[in-house]
Amino acid sequence: MRASRTDITSLAKPPSKVRNRLRRERAISEQHTSKAQVSIRDGLQTKETVSFGPLEDLFGYQLRRAWTVLRKDFTASVEGLGLRHLSFSLLSLISDNPGINQGRAGKVLDIQRPNMVALITELTDRGWVERRKDPEDRRALALFLTDDGQRILTEGFARIEQHESLLLASLSEAEKAVLFDMLKRISAPRIES
Repeated sequence: MRASRTDITSLAKPPSKVRNRLRRERAISEQHTSKAQVSIRDGLQTKETVSFGPLEDLFGYQLRRAWTVLRKDFTASVEGLGLRHLSFSLLSLISDNPGINQGRAGKVLDIQRPNMVALITELTDRGWVERRKDPEDRRALALFLTDDGQRILTEGFARIEQHESLLLASLSEAEKAVLFDMLKRISAPRIES
């Protein structure tokens, strides 16, 4: 069966809706290609570029990239102390809220119960946290920092303040204040209706 000439023409030229969509996609692609790009080849920088495309315009993606930089720098800053983000956060929470209930601490830090138990066991084994029966609820455990826990927390804070100072050196004090305020608003608990 032979295709008619109009059938062949319609196959060669996409419908106008498809052409318009292709033009829009091409324009978006060109727009993002001209934006910041990263050179990658086997983990080494080269002249070849990779575009992040529409990801560049997503707040969540930019926050994730910033978090990756902060996390790596945090890890390098506290090297040798035996601290991770969660353990540091928990030590800080216990320091500011001596006797906080284990369940409440997990809820505030958004740590699931099994992970919280393992984390507190780790901190207890290191001699940084002490568990005591909660006087208000005998079934619950209250958490307290030991002297070693307070010492490691103080050292961790000193290193982290230094790391943040260097990391944010390109921002003015006003820019830091605005950024900090915006991040706090984004991470503030939401009231569900």
